[in-house]
Amino acid sequence: MLQITNHPTPAVRIQKARTALLLDHPFFGSLLFRLGGRASSEIQTMATDGASLFYSPEFVEKLNSAELAGVLAHEVMHPALQHHTRRGDRNRKRWNVALRSLGKAHAISERIGSSFPYLKTLVRAALLH
Repeated sequence: MLQITNHPTPAVRIQKARTALLLDHPFFGSLLFRLGGRASSEIQTMATDGASLFYSPEFVEKLNSAELAGVLAHEVMHPALQHHTRRGDRNRKRWNVALRSLGKAHAISERIGSSFPYLKTLVRAALLH
């Protein structure tokens, strides 16, 4: 039976944010559509391996639309700048924390997202891994 709900699922919210980014910020939007979305209970926020976008449904639920767009723009910059292939032997925690600032700067320069309160959560999650 088809269940009708007024509250979209995290997957639907991500799809809507991808479409909005494609229309409003084609650079980020076109890159996002190259990543397949996959819900994961093993991560606290979002992550990418260069081919897929992994997300915590609980994390997505906490974000407003502008924050979600900002997080997606941040995540897509990882494969765009080939971070997944460039880390080498660097400490993973430090690498991830350093890249958070870079992703935030890119999103801000494109005026994506109204604010970035999620950044503290992302940094905290990176330090816990």
